[in-house]
Amino acid sequence: MSEKKEKGSQNNVLTHPQIGEMIYDYDGVWRPAFSAVARVPLWGKIFEVVPKFMAKDAEQRINSSQEESYERFESLMIEHNAVIEEMISKYCRVSEEEAAAMFVPTEVYFGRRGECLLEFQDTKNEYNDDDFPGFVMFVSPQKLIFEDSDDAVIFNLSKCVEAEDDSRYIQQHGHDPVFIDQPWNQARLEITLEEIDAAEREKRKKQFQIKYGQELLKYVQGKAEKDEDEKTRFDGIEMPDSPIRATIGGTLFFSVVWAGMISLVFLAKQYWTLIMSLPILGLTIGGISTCHEAWSDYRLAKRDFEAYKRKMWEKRKHQATLD
Repeated sequence: MSEKKEKGSQNNVLTHPQIGEMIYDYDGVWRPAFSAVARVPLWGKIFEVVPKFMAKDAEQRINSSQEESYERFESLMIEHNAVIEEMISKYCRVSEEEAAAMFVPTEVYFGRRGECLLEFQDTKNEYNDDDFPGFVMFVSPQKLIFEDSDDAVIFNLSKCVEAEDDSRYIQQHGHDPVFIDQPWNQARLEITLEEIDAAEREKRKKQFQIKYGQELLKYVQGKAEKDEDEKTRFDGIEMPDSPIRATIGGTLFFSVVWAGMISLVFLAKQYWTLIMSLPILGLTIGGISTCHEAWSDYRLAKRDFEAYKRKMWEKRKHQATLD
């Protein structure tokens, strides 16, 4: 990303000219702070995926190759829509109708050299930490599908974070950092597409409009309503009250409880009664933790109210995924 685009970014937050505010996430990517998404048209439907830009840390901003790949993504999905659908059907050995019912694109990753990787989840299988039920597909620079876990492919893609220059990486390691031949990609399906001319590009766009015109219209309308609702709820986050009363009340409560508990131990002269203090100890630790978090949020809100709102918004989104 150019210096001009980076203005206004601080620490693990930056402002993207199209996506808006972005946050550096723990898994090594820049992601939208709010509901900014990329559109993926497949099987006559419009899906939303979260765009993620690979980076080794918050100091490494989105580069020009990632920027170009992101800007090209939508036209790429339009021009090669039929080919991508055919690849998925052949790879998974299912019809177009079955693929539309089984697979949902969830995220799109943009590598440091402009690679574009689309992640699909199999909705008929549950996800757990040891198994990713789906597949991943490179849509640029080649058309490739990799089976099973996406972790190996994304990990391989992340190697480019440290070495954005192809020749330097290949010279050092002896292979391309993305398309390395490992057991996990032996069953890959690959198609190398020839560059299409202007006439063919226009023809494919018209075919796309015929197939997706109504869906696109409904999507745009629904997206506008969703964004407006999200903005209203975000703007509705209020300044937190000072936790001083709760802190004083909690301190008095636990002081009385512990005074009573200690008195009971000495009066009964039975030290097994100390066991009874374990639940109280747990409650005390929980109370201290809650109090510390409340004061931390309050100080953050006083110092930077927008940062506080972002933190509360992230909590709400995380809770919504758990529910």
